Amino acid sequence: MSSPRQRRKLRTRQAVMDAALAMVRENGPHGLSLRAVAKRVDYSPAALYEYFGSKDALIGALCNEGMQRFDAALRSVPVDEDNPQAYFVQIGLQYIAFAEANPEHFRLMFDRIGTNTELHLGPPKETEQDTFWMVMAEAVRLNIAAGHFKVKQPGEEKAITLGLWQLVHGMAILQITMFRATGEKMTDLHIYNLKTLYDGYVAGNHFASNPTE
Repeated sequence: MSSPRQRRKLRTRQAVMDAALAMVRENGPHGLSLRAVAKRVDYSPAALYEYFGSKDALIGALCNEGMQRFDAALRSVPVDEDNPQAYFVQIGLQYIAFAEANPEHFRLMFDRIGTNTELHLGPPKETEQDTFWMVMAEAVRLNIAAGHFKVKQPGEEKAITLGLWQLVHGMAILQITMFRATGEKMTDLHIYNLKTLYDGYVAGNHFASNPTE
């Protein structure tokens, strides 16, 4: 059981992270500084270093928080072996919904992954950073096993997974940028586009040659 002091530290740490996320929402990540965050939470800049030693450490903590939420959101979609199409569509919708509900976390964590880590495209590893890859790979494997997606050459399963992920991620980015300004709910359009993507891969015309070579 944690002590009162430990609980206070956890509450303060979370208050700092919440303030930082609000600043990212208002001004973007480039407008974030430990001094500005300290001022917002009425805490001395020097004392704030007890919780985060640098701006990068604070952003890393926000990214980890986002990854945990993203992990929970994607894993909340039950695997449907009997209907792989429905599973793929629901994964896509959940992916986009998470981005729409958590745009600051979404942008921060993918920006950090793109600049600070090497994208893992081999067999999935059990890490939070690979959740989106693992879930999309599972959807692809189910569709290959059901005979819906045709694998014509070695490495194509990985290429299909990456291709679908790119397209779903692009839809999510549009939702939190251009579509966000309209205030419109685009769920029906997303479902239509996800099913259209799926049908294209079922047709087996997605690659003329092995793109992984």
